[in-house]
Amino acid sequence: MPRLCSRSCRLKYLGSVLLIWLAVFSVFSTAHAANEGALWGLWETHLASVDDPDTVLEACKKFISENRRDPLVVIAKGIASWHMLQQGEVENAVTMLRPYLEDAATPLEEGAALIARGWISRLDRELVINALQGYYRKEVRYPSAFKDLSGHVGVQGLDAWRETDRWGRQWDYRQAGIEGIPGLYGQSYTLQSPELKEQSDFAEALKVAYGANILITPERIISSNSSTPVVQVSSKEGGANVGVVVGKSLDGVFMAYVGRSLVVVCDASHWKVFKRP
Repeated sequence: MPRLCSRSCRLKYLGSVLLIWLAVFSVFSTAHAANEGALWGLWETHLASVDDPDTVLEACKKFISENRRDPLVVIAKGIASWHMLQQGEVENAVTMLRPYLEDAATPLEEGAALIARGWISRLDRELVINALQGYYRKEVRYPSAFKDLSGHVGVQGLDAWRETDRWGRQWDYRQAGIEGIPGLYGQSYTLQSPELKEQSDFAEALKVAYGANILITPERIISSNSSTPVVQVSSKEGGANVGVVVGKSLDGVFMAYVGRSLVVVCDASHWKVFKRP
């Protein structure tokens, strides 16, 4: 009888372990299932309806609501936020992007962080410009150095502005003159994020066609190692094909995802989805 009880206890224990394992596996599978087919459908809708934001936003909303635990949901949110910015819905776009400013755990989240930092840095730059205008109204010139802006009477009472972009780097500010007019030094300036460089201006960045600055194309998968796939890419600018590891960048383009049927890259503005070669 004691031996029967012992066996019964062992069976109950093993059964409990199995139930726990199945529950964990179910959660893990749900949390990490990538609905690549639905994402490709969303991407095609986005490309076909880029001038019809209502259609694209509705498609993004549908993908997000039906795939809440899908790691690819960050791409739908990135596309949606771009269309919101295009429509002037800045607060809604920032609300969608802001969570990705936090530390990223996966390459897809790193890509989402890159896009979030890009757009929110551009918006931050607009506040710095406002502060520079406040300084100018008092001094009739722009500051010689960026540090002169902080604490100046001209910026008091203005909307709070950041001394760094969203990568934590101080703005690249330079006082300038007006070309062709001697003696007017200090009447102009340049202001860039060290990361975004010439793509720092918010209004100008919005004019860029979606994905237009992403010039690489996946050609083949060199290594299909599940943890660190390597993708051979070609560039429209020519040059030899090179391999890019998932989680790394090439010429400002970040390799965010390699799945069974899709490859996803991004820059600091846009996602781009390809069929897996």
